[in-house]
Amino acid sequence: MAGSAWSAPPGAWFPPHHHAQAKHLFVTRGSITFNGMQVVAPRGIRIGAGLEHEARVGEVGVDCVEAFERSG
Repeated sequence: MAGSAWSAPPGAWFPPHHHAQAKHLFVTRGSITFNGMQVVAPRGIRIGAGLEHEARVGEVGVDCVEAFERSG
């Protein structure tokens, strides 16, 4: 599972979408809320394959590292 880092500014919104593979996301700074569940640094979340979700970045922005599970 190779990871990649990304950041988003305060209030950024990621509209409803899903991924073919499960995603592991670790918040290294700030916060982000997925489907009403807030994830605050230093915490992580696993989003299951095919699960529709949306996200809103918290008031200080967010820095994350994420990786997708490989199938089979």
